[in-house]
Amino acid sequence: MAKIKKSTSAHRQPPKSTYTISWSEEKRRTLAAAVITSQKPDTKWKTVARLWGSVHSDDASGIGNEKVLIARLRGQWGDKTHNSKRQWLSIPQTAEDLERQDPEPMRRFRTAVAGATLVDAAAILPETPRRPSRDVDDTPHTPPQSSDGRVTKQAPPATTTTTPLAVLADPFLTPIEDEIVVRSEHFSNQPLALSKTAQLQLQYAARLRESRSTDFGPYSIVPAEQAHPPTPSLFFRFYEPGATHVVNAPLENGFISGIFSGTNGGFTAPLTHDAEFLFTLIEHHVNRSAVLTPFVSVSNDFYWCMRNAVKKAAVGKEIRVSIIDGRAAAGDDGSKAYHLKAYSGQIRSRRAYKNGGWRPAGNSEFLIWGRIPKEAVVCDFAVGDFLGTCRSNKAFGDVFRAHYFESAGATNIIRRIMSQDHPELNLVTITTICDLFRCMYSSTTTQSFPKEEYITKLVSDIVQGWQIKPKRELSRPEWLALGQNFAETLCQKFDLPPMTTTHRNLARAFLFGMLSGFGDLNWQSDDSLKLKMIANAKAYGLEDPDIMYAAQDNPIIASIRSCMWENVSPSHARLIGPDAPTQVPIRSQGVVKRILSGAASSSGPATPVETRPSSRTPGTTAIKEVKHSRTVRIFDAVVIPRMLPTPAVSENGSPSRPGGVLDKAMVMIDKDEDGGYEMADYDEEE
Repeated sequence: MAKIKKSTSAHRQPPKSTYTISWSEEKRRTLAAAVITSQKPDTKWKTVARLWGSVHSDDASGIGNEKVLIARLRGQWGDKTHNSKRQWLSIPQTAEDLERQDPEPMRRFRTAVAGATLVDAAAILPETPRRPSRDVDDTPHTPPQSSDGRVTKQAPPATTTTTPLAVLADPFLTPIEDEIVVRSEHFSNQPLALSKTAQLQLQYAARLRESRSTDFGPYSIVPAEQAHPPTPSLFFRFYEPGATHVVNAPLENGFISGIFSGTNGGFTAPLTHDAEFLFTLIEHHVNRSAVLTPFVSVSNDFYWCMRNAVKKAAVGKEIRVSIIDGRAAAGDDGSKAYHLKAYSGQIRSRRAYKNGGWRPAGNSEFLIWGRIPKEAVVCDFAVGDFLGTCRSNKAFGDVFRAHYFESAGATNIIRRIMSQDHPELNLVTITTICDLFRCMYSSTTTQSFPKEEYITKLVSDIVQGWQIKPKRELSRPEWLALGQNFAETLCQKFDLPPMTTTHRNLARAFLFGMLSGFGDLNWQSDDSLKLKMIANAKAYGLEDPDIMYAAQDNPIIASIRSCMWENVSPSHARLIGPDAPTQVPIRSQGVVKRILSGAASSSGPATPVETRPSSRTPGTTAIKEVKHSRTVRIFDAVVIPRMLPTPAVSENGSPSRPGGVLDKAMVMIDKDEDGGYEMADYDEEE
């Protein structure tokens, strides 16, 4: 059978375009708007190319081919996540930011994607060039005839062009839409290979459709200990001054949530942790939607807060960071602070967030109800001052390495990268940490010097986030010397006179911060993380700071605290409690029983002791048939001496002379190997 040869055209593939798009900020912003407004995953990039080409028609015409244009646009969009592409740092990445900076393209694109009418399409996309249709009226032309039947000579009829309604109604028509006839096996109808980002977007869209079409029922009740964990001593909040969904005036009015920003009658009480409406409010808040919520976002991780603040400051935004007292913000009982991690799990599992994406778990984020009063704001500083110090002070920049914060990637990945070249804990590093304290307390209205608990929290977050560790195991005197150096340097930075008591407390707070910094985030709520933290600290020679200082002051206190610091097995304390006689070892039960019975007989009628009959001698009592060794028998033969009778109880004596009645003592003598004992009188020698 003869093989049929495939018919191939002269152009096996579309000609490669040599046209170069000169990318500007406006073109990138248009591309971002087109990508965000495109909804259908199957035609997403085709829609993006049409939307972008409708605005920048010269570049679209220069490319001359839709597939080539799609490839160029996808490549440029993929570069926004590359570290070396700084051009995308100033381009908004969310719909809210785009609408705020340039709302016109977003409005036009959304109307076009929603399916504009013929009139609306022409009004929305006026700059879209229209190519005349090549469809000609194919009705047979009949030349006019005269009355006598002869054909009248006239000019040839003009070509009548008609534009199909479907073509005009398409609001995305661009100059590059030429029909391409594929006759080669190299151009099958197989879909183009998608990038990793495009594949994730398709997965997000599928999850979004599936989750919104599923009825999950009511949310599960969140336990109170998860919704309101122990309040940290400090919260952190980065913000952009100006009008946002939250009133940001920390030193004047504090922080006020959007839903309460215009109220004059005060604030309502916070919802209980098991209120289901909390899930709806939290979803709107995390989505950054236009719906106002009663929350103010804060974090208990200083490193996470600074990383996000520096990222926003790198694109030219004015960002500030406030340090907030945790108990003053969360309330005395902590009911005003909701841990996002307790609620985000259920929201993520059943409902996709905005654009089909999944928000972070919220391990370090807390939502404060209503407002954060200005009295709770400890201090406030500009991120620009922090970055300026990193550039001007080499030691400061080497420790905090702000250039890592501008890199793309998750915070835990950046933290892991920074841990590979962590700075050494020494006198220079301690001086740098004190410089950061001085920078943070540049603007404050409540305190001029950090409290001890604030020092512990800040040092813990700095050591944990920036991975500041010693290069070897340090001895106890070396750790105490580092704490003393920190206290002296901090007092010098704040122009405080040297005081021995103050130095000891500051050094102790520093060492506790170092100890906590060797643990993971939120180690307070996990016993396994606590043990891990202690193990890491011991590996560097760091113990309980109280024990370290007590060893110098009072060795007895140091020994007691050292015993309490170690892990004591519960079996060592089983003799404690009212049931101690029933918990003693078997070999000592007989002795204890006789002591108790003897004490009872001397004071009054004996209380019968429940015993089980012996299997060998019926009617007699026995503890247990245990064969004791000779050492045990000698040890158990204990003589308990009696006190001499006092004059008050003497029968024959006087108040100044004891009576002459001979005293007797109880002697426990081993009778046999069955564990039985007998009482014998012992006459005192004259």
